[in-house]
Amino acid sequence: MNLANTNMAIWMLRIVMVLTIATDVLTYGHFSLIQRIGLLLGLLLIQLNDLLRVCFLRSRKNSMLDQLSLAVSILSIGAYIYALDTFATNVYYIFPIFEMFMGAASIRLWLLALHALVYLGLGYSLNASLQDMPLSYLATLLVVFLFRQNQLEKNKVKILNEELLTANTKLLENAKQLKEITIVKERTNIAQELHDNLGHSLVALRMHLEFAGQVLDNRPDRSAEAIDKALDISQSAMSSLRKAVSALKEDAHSRSMQLQEALNELIQSMKTVSNLKFDLKFDPACEEALPDLKDGIYKTVQEAVTNGLKHGQAEQFNIRIEASEESSMLKVTVENDGAGCTRIVKSHGLSGIEDRIRLLQGTVQFSSGQSGGFIVAAELPYVTGKEKI
Repeated sequence: MNLANTNMAIWMLRIVMVLTIATDVLTYGHFSLIQRIGLLLGLLLIQLNDLLRVCFLRSRKNSMLDQLSLAVSILSIGAYIYALDTFATNVYYIFPIFEMFMGAASIRLWLLALHALVYLGLGYSLNASLQDMPLSYLATLLVVFLFRQNQLEKNKVKILNEELLTANTKLLENAKQLKEITIVKERTNIAQELHDNLGHSLVALRMHLEFAGQVLDNRPDRSAEAIDKALDISQSAMSSLRKAVSALKEDAHSRSMQLQEALNELIQSMKTVSNLKFDLKFDPACEEALPDLKDGIYKTVQEAVTNGLKHGQAEQFNIRIEASEESSMLKVTVENDGAGCTRIVKSHGLSGIEDRIRLLQGTVQFSSGQSGGFIVAAELPYVTGKEKI
């Protein structure tokens, strides 16, 4: 239960206790009509004081008035315990402790001391067991204090998770920028190589062809030799050109890849050569992820399927690709019906999946059983490129 839900539960219980106290005021026989009206009006004033403190004074960070308001509530509730001494009034007296421990960044010791003194004073006035009262009071404080510490730890974990997600986002953004810089450098190198190699090859090709034309009639053997050299030069130039075009195509495909379409193509390529069965469930929100993440998901699925075929002789694959905005995570699950195992020995393929996911700041788990089947389950930070860094 988070802090917001806890506060809501406390307020609901508070309302129940107020209604119960009002009922007690109306049903207790030793009060006159004027006394009953006064007690009901006093109960209403306590609620107004509490609402003023929570909704106005605390939001304005008026610390002194806030504390004085809480002190008035403690004394007022104490008066109701003295007048009624019912179960509801005693439970209601615990609410200021929750407010002191849960509603403020630091605990005001003078308010806690006032609360304790009023409680012990009421016990003495009402002839309660003075031996048990301190122990029960300390037990209540301990429970509330431990609850407060638990909530603080949960808040710290939440903050750390948010900071971790921010750090992951920055790392992925930096990795993306570094990749873009690397791509620009590669393109520059390719352009320079094309300029140097093709330029030189074309000049040399022209020279050899011109020479072949000049000596064609007088020295046909030298002309044929020049033509052979020209063919070698043209083949070398074509090879350089193919390498450059291949590198540019691979980069363009990686940056413009539609993940669902690429996965469907992967599945279709497997189906054409076998009787394999695939069940793909894809969340369209995953298409918004950064290109590096989509590329990592594609290669993870590809390797998981390959591993299932190679080592498990699987025939059925269930693939799930999901995006959770609430947890800011991408979930990738590839499950097959292949041969199971009690001890997983990581092959080169599984180690590759692990390394790839780790580089993307994610986690991956492998699981299997004697009855069969193998599961690859990975989680990656869901970064869309729309985040403000």
